[in-house]
Amino acid sequence: MPPNHVPVGTERIDNKDGYVKVKIAEPNVWQLKARIVWESINGEIPPSHIIRFIDGDRLNVTIENLEMISRQELCRLNKNGYSTTPEELKPIVRAFSKLETVLFASRK
Repeated sequence: MPPNHVPVGTERIDNKDGYVKVKIAEPNVWQLKARIVWESINGEIPPSHIIRFIDGDRLNVTIENLEMISRQELCRLNKNGYSTTPEELKPIVRAFSKLETVLFASRK
């Protein structure tokens, strides 16, 4: 075994993006903890969806802080500046982004 080996089940914070990852298999297979938590309660995540942290804190990996949204909705949230919006206005930006996503999908 190499000196830096860690067992399956080990958690780490990825230095590149700040997400919590869990080692799920050998030799070096890691998965996002948020996905593991979500799927253990709600089942598989469709390919066109992602898990988002409601409060924006990537270390707050509790089911109450996770939600599944489509990649299209994530695109709209980013386009509408959700992450830099003041807290009191975030529900409005969120609702507007959902509406845009539905309207765009209905045009196809």
